[in-house]
Amino acid sequence: MEGRSDDGQPPSKKRMDNNSTRLLQISTEVELKARDDLRKLDMDMHNANVYHKGMLDRLKQLSNKLKKTQNAAEKLQIMIKNTTDEIEKSKNEQDEILTVRRKLEKQTTYYDFCKHLLNIDPEDSGLWYFTGDECPVCLEKYKNMAKLNRCQHLLCVNCLTSWLETSHSCPLCISEIIGYDIFDSTLMRAKYVTATEHYHACNSKVDVYTSPVSDGSESVPSPPIIV
Repeated sequence: MEGRSDDGQPPSKKRMDNNSTRLLQISTEVELKARDDLRKLDMDMHNANVYHKGMLDRLKQLSNKLKKTQNAAEKLQIMIKNTTDEIEKSKNEQDEILTVRRKLEKQTTYYDFCKHLLNIDPEDSGLWYFTGDECPVCLEKYKNMAKLNRCQHLLCVNCLTSWLETSHSCPLCISEIIGYDIFDSTLMRAKYVTATEHYHACNSKVDVYTSPVSDGSESVPSPPIIV
């Protein structure tokens, strides 16, 4: 027969008790470790959630910042466009100012020209309708010019001569041509011719008038002069 231990239990029973105790200890240790792992997992999940929330907040901040940057970029584009438009407008204004300045310079030249003529002959005190330094008919620079008495318009002598062959009205304002003054290239008045005198002179084939002042170019025929 199997002997008994000091406490009176059979050895097999004692071994079973020891094994049970050992299994209980192992089970307890496993359970504790599992609980610890679960606690760590919960902590990791909590940290992950916190990190995820932080990342979401960060992404939201970056998204808002990106929107602000886009809005700023759009405003900057508008400012650049407005500035470009202002520069273009300024260039146009400068061109307009330059055009006005040139017109004023021409007007000053015409004013000086008029003063010169008035100083030469006080009787010629009427206002002239200057149209520039070019004949309004042929658009070429004046060499010898004629001033119509009634309307005060200026034409080059050649154009007026050709015009009077078919009409006795100003080609610019249709006023009747009753006479005209002829000026040479030095702005000195040479002669006064009436339309009737011009007509009769053309029919009589008298000598034509040419400018007494030579500017190096070929002499241009002008309306005949009746002395």
